[in-house]
Amino acid sequence: MGKTTHDFSQASIDKLNSIVKDEEKEGGWDWWDDHFIDIPEIGESKDSLEKYHREVIDKHDIGQTEFDNILKNIENIDHEYEEKFTGVLNQLESFRYRLNNIGQIITPSVISASTDTISAIISYANNYGLSIVEYGDYMSEHPERLKKINEYEALHPESAKKVDDFLSSLPLQDRLGIKYLIYTAEEPYRSLCLKYMDKFKITSTIESGVFTHESGAFFWHKDATLVFDIDEDRINSRGQYYIFFHEMGHAIDYYYGKENGADDFYSSVFKINGKTLSDYNIQDVENNVRQSLGDLLKSEEYKGLSASEKQKMLDNISQNILKQDENYDNLSAKEQELQDTLEIDYTFKLSGPDNESASDVYQGVTNFTIDSRDYGYGHSDGYWFDKNGNNTNKTNKESFAEFFGRKMTVGDTSIDGLESIETYLPESKEHMEKMLESMG
Repeated sequence: MGKTTHDFSQASIDKLNSIVKDEEKEGGWDWWDDHFIDIPEIGESKDSLEKYHREVIDKHDIGQTEFDNILKNIENIDHEYEEKFTGVLNQLESFRYRLNNIGQIITPSVISASTDTISAIISYANNYGLSIVEYGDYMSEHPERLKKINEYEALHPESAKKVDDFLSSLPLQDRLGIKYLIYTAEEPYRSLCLKYMDKFKITSTIESGVFTHESGAFFWHKDATLVFDIDEDRINSRGQYYIFFHEMGHAIDYYYGKENGADDFYSSVFKINGKTLSDYNIQDVENNVRQSLGDLLKSEEYKGLSASEKQKMLDNISQNILKQDENYDNLSAKEQELQDTLEIDYTFKLSGPDNESASDVYQGVTNFTIDSRDYGYGHSDGYWFDKNGNNTNKTNKESFAEFFGRKMTVGDTSIDGLESIETYLPESKEHMEKMLESMG
């Protein structure tokens, strides 16, 4: 038998529809007879093809409703493939346009561009051409992102190799997602991400042989390891890949400090007006606490107090909070009541993913006197102070990493997170921006 063509023309559909109506009109739907119908071979003549169609329709009891459903399913499949092929066609047309542009600078005898430019063009063309095949779904969903990735890597092949090596353990979609955020980040964030990638490695939480935090994510400088759960970070409520860039911030803080002669993380030693980031964290907490207390003291409940009495309450409570609640028992009953109200207010003000940085820093400064972990984020008991009240970790490292993570992610969560830092940690934010300028 010769080659058979599947005819989906309107004429063919109309003919099949006519056969369905004829068979349905005859009323010959008999399961017993239909069960023993032998479907003939498809012949090359018009008569044998029509006989084949009649026998198939009769055997499977295809009526008008069933036939309409078949046509609808075929139409849906047709549209689906049309969209896919249209997408590929658009990508190839875009690729052809770029190749035409390349051709404008080349003549049969002369190339009117430098060797570096031609190398970059060839690299870009290779990357883009391969991307159409290799990245498939990601390219159709994020064509502009992939364009940015290809353009950057064509001009920066050494950086591309470093990033590929560093991200090699991650799934393709995550490698591309993280690449896009790094390559499109403003300076000095992009350069700082790229600078130290060859000094440590990514290890999943499960594979890690070092200690684990409750969060399941950390940078451990002694083991040169960045540990995080990519599946969780892909859907992170603080921004996609926030944890990755948070821990990357820790690594940058550590390696930059070490590279510049510090025995500690750079955020521990960088000063403005003689103050470190931890000092500005404390200053921000104090200023906000005093402002919040002042607002509470304006309520009707404290209307009968004099200005000096209100000031005394404000001073006593704010000083107690900054001393990690060690003088709570020495506060008056009314002062204790006001502090309790303040703590409840902060529990809700610092709740949710947008307020993670402020929540963590306020807990660290006050040793959980201000504690929003029930509705937000923070470290476990004992992280900031030991059981004897001795400070074990200052807030600078977490404050910097949280700020860096927000700067590297995109979307509403990044914007809202930075606005929260501006609201609750304004002096710290300014300090970190100047710190990052010095690192550029």
